[in-house]
Amino acid sequence: TKSVVGSFNRDAKGNVSLTTLQYDTNKSSLIEMNASGAFVTTGTGLLSSNISYTDTTGATVALTFSVMTLDITNMTGGALSQALSGVDSILTQMTDAAADLGALNSRIDLQKGFVENLSDSIEKRPRCAQQPYRSAEGLRRKPLGLDREGRWPSRRR
Repeated sequence: TKSVVGSFNRDAKGNVSLTTLQYDTNKSSLIEMNASGAFVTTGTGLLSSNISYTDTTGATVALTFSVMTLDITNMTGGALSQALSGVDSILTQMTDAAADLGALNSRIDLQKGFVENLSDSIEKRPRCAQQPYRSAEGLRRKPLGLDREGRWPSRRR
């Protein structure tokens, strides 16, 4: 499991905290190999580990091959059916892993967009939001850049 920073928070007292998102990397590992370059058939690699799936009766079916070592040359009809069910199970697991990564990516993008918009609004804010000026009514305060009616002049767009 890996932690990824999901958001940066500051409370009313100025205390800073981070929210982290957890992602189980074991669910998205596709191929696992040992030091000598052989597939690890009992590891976490979805494509390199021996296929195991739950059949329609709820029983676990453990096959002696992985997607990477699948060879249908001499398989019987029943063995082909099991292989197809096993590969379908692996595809479902890969789709779930991709959905988890997509959700994590979306949350990070939301935070990134929020920070970018916040930064843009800070950069566009005038240095002094209130500027004194004199009018017939005397000294008043008005936002910098606005006309006497409180509107942005059309030439400033």
